[in-house]
Amino acid sequence: MSTKIVFHPSPGYNAESEDDLNRDLVIKIIDGFGKESSRLSGQDVLIYFGMLSCRYSIGLRGALGILGIKNTPTYSNVYCLISGEFKETSNKSNFEFIIYLSKNIRQDDNKIFQTFTIAHELQHVIQYIHSKNTYKKHLLLYRYFYFKNEMNKQRYRNLPSEIDSFRKAKVIAYNLFGKEECDQFLEEKIIRGNANNDNDSKSYWENIKALDLNSSYNYEEEYSKLWNEYENTIENEIARIEKQNNSKSEEKDLLEAYRYFKNN
Repeated sequence: MSTKIVFHPSPGYNAESEDDLNRDLVIKIIDGFGKESSRLSGQDVLIYFGMLSCRYSIGLRGALGILGIKNTPTYSNVYCLISGEFKETSNKSNFEFIIYLSKNIRQDDNKIFQTFTIAHELQHVIQYIHSKNTYKKHLLLYRYFYFKNEMNKQRYRNLPSEIDSFRKAKVIAYNLFGKEECDQFLEEKIIRGNANNDNDSKSYWENIKALDLNSSYNYEEEYSKLWNEYENTIENEIARIEKQNNSKSEEKDLLEAYRYFKNN
């Protein structure tokens, strides 16, 4: 079975054809996953070109894309983002995966830029399909760090699933456009971020540039290490929260992720 990719623009996205919505580029990106692309076979994926430039739903500003996976605690956040922009949402609940791309993606027609973001989010889809248990660890650890007020951009980018997705996106971009052109693109992004005093953008692209694709990386093993380090602490925190009559929103989010981890 082939992968079903459905594109939808937000209001105000004046696409004259599906080509303007990057269908051909996405097909090339999927082909770039090689054998791993078989994990996308038969999956229904909605790629939505949104109006927002920030990832308001998880509190990380300036993010370029966000993935919602059906029946997970984060799905409703992405669904609400789309529902707030486009009212005809009845068919969106049919999709297992929703990739929300920020307005930065549709405002910048640089194919390398788009490839880094779209490939990154599709790698998260593959991660979930390949190892749901590892994804659940990722979600719970993320929610725990956020609850402890320890989640900043740099820590988020250094989560194993993020490193893995950055690496895969870089491999695919190199294969599609060549190492020299991609490295030049990265350097220009870093220079522009520095010139604009935009340290977030500068560090984002520096992080990608610094990735060593010649070294091996196993995000599942890295999550196992993190889980071994934080499991008892999380269990104790959950026990404390469950004894309370009234929980704060961050505590409820952590409890939701924990129950998803245990029960699904």
